[in-house]
Amino acid sequence: MRIWGVAQEGDYDRDDSDEGQGRKMLTVASYNVLAEFEYPQKEDRYPLLVNNILDDKADADALVLQEVTDGFLSFLLSDERVSDRYPYCSHGPPDQPGMGPLPNFLNMVVLSKVAFDWESVSFQRKHKGALVARFRHVGKWQGDEFKPVVLAVVHLSHGLTDGAVASRKGDIKRLIGYLEENYGGCPWVLAGDWNIATSKEAIQEALEKKNVSDLTVEQWKGLDTIFKDAGLVDAWEVTAEDKDGGATWDPPVNGVAVTLSGGNIWPQRYDRILVRGEDFLDVKEFNMFGQEKGHVGDAVEESFASDHWGIRAVLSIGGFGDDEKEEMEQEQEPENPLVVPAHLEKAPKALSGAGGIKACLSELNVTPGEEEAAQRREAFELLKTLLLDATTKTPAAARLQSFVVVVPVGSYALGVWTTSSDIDVCCIGPFSSNTLFSVASSSLRKAATQGVRNLRRVKANTGTMLELEVQGVRMDLQYCPAASVAQQWPNVLRLPAKDPVWSLAPQTLNKLKAIRDIDYLRRSLPDIESFRLAHRFIKTWARSRGVYSACFKGLPRSSSPSSSF
Repeated sequence: MRIWGVAQEGDYDRDDSDEGQGRKMLTVASYNVLAEFEYPQKEDRYPLLVNNILDDKADADALVLQEVTDGFLSFLLSDERVSDRYPYCSHGPPDQPGMGPLPNFLNMVVLSKVAFDWESVSFQRKHKGALVARFRHVGKWQGDEFKPVVLAVVHLSHGLTDGAVASRKGDIKRLIGYLEENYGGCPWVLAGDWNIATSKEAIQEALEKKNVSDLTVEQWKGLDTIFKDAGLVDAWEVTAEDKDGGATWDPPVNGVAVTLSGGNIWPQRYDRILVRGEDFLDVKEFNMFGQEKGHVGDAVEESFASDHWGIRAVLSIGGFGDDEKEEMEQEQEPENPLVVPAHLEKAPKALSGAGGIKACLSELNVTPGEEEAAQRREAFELLKTLLLDATTKTPAAARLQSFVVVVPVGSYALGVWTTSSDIDVCCIGPFSSNTLFSVASSSLRKAATQGVRNLRRVKANTGTMLELEVQGVRMDLQYCPAASVAQQWPNVLRLPAKDPVWSLAPQTLNKLKAIRDIDYLRRSLPDIESFRLAHRFIKTWARSRGVYSACFKGLPRSSSPSSSF
């Protein structure tokens, strides 16, 4: 089971912010999961809610949920299929030690495939507000300034009364004002449960019962004007052919909504996704999900998971819409007759579902288990401790007062190793190679009782290397003489290539390049877990087809995640 942790500032670091320019689509989904108000809370609907969230119709880059409770979020994030699809979440599971409870009984939560940070915006009513997330690496450049895509999540007060309508109007104005002040010029996506009545019959009924005044009805009609004045378009309206439909809360169809309707049986389009594209985002598709029934607990009759349908909008990015794509394809040069064309095919059902690839790799014993991962961590830490102890006791170390760094490289450092991989280790320090390997060999021989075997010392293209076996794990140890690099570790990795610290011999730079490449990849990849999964899958496929190479994606072998590409 995944252990969720709090993101640190370094998790967002990268050298540039060009991910949005590489993306062609951004998909946003919203789902009100309907909280349980009884205590103790029942979990009967939770499996059906999770199935809806994992449905292909709900698959999104960012999924926003409303009415999330502590119990449901803990249940949701404990499902590895969910954590595999969405490695980033605005809140951690409350049942995990050190996380703590959610701020309210009813909460808004963002799950995402892309790293983001977020802030809250308070509204007039207590416990009401908006969650504003920004994707630091999905956005556009405006001159020298990067404008990130901003996602605002709302769950406005319900009710068709004078006070409720006035409150919603004030909340909407406050949110738009906040976005204008803090994120003017950025592409916006506003999603969630707006609780804005769209049924004329419901409005007329409220008038006849004197629940609302004529003035309130005029205010209600003016809400869409507020959106239009702010440059926001409704994703459903852009794509819908039937402008009278689109209800996301539909008591005539959804029996769960009937139970909670309080006599209001008119279908309403409460849930919306609004977009201000800023010439960067353009609405292309819209669909609903969560419309399949299933068994809830021991109930004989099937039921829906929530009183709301989920909604999803597909947005094209930066002029990569269908028309532009067709024009680009028409302008492409004729195919090279010497190149065999690739024809895309839909993945088998066993692999296309959430978690399917991970399950397949587990069956093939490609994905390491927790026990093996722990064994390798312990073996690496033992080797690191032995090397550091040995080098700090040398006269040269006392004289130079220098640092020694021991780091993994290759597949282990990037987290794409398999059960058949060894661990590549690089030691950086102030000594000559002969001194280091002489001291290291002596120390390692003395550690034989701890499960350390010094297999042999070999001359490789990259220099001298020790082949070791530490507690049953095979390792290759290389050394890089670079005192200035070790002294400034790890901040040195962020220094540009022109910095004097990199004025080193070509063979030394080649070894350090492996480490710098891994560091750059780890900071640049927006979804490291998906990358690792894809890498293992492609590697497994390539080996099964007899595809081998010494390099992967142009990286030198010593820095490549695998030598089988």
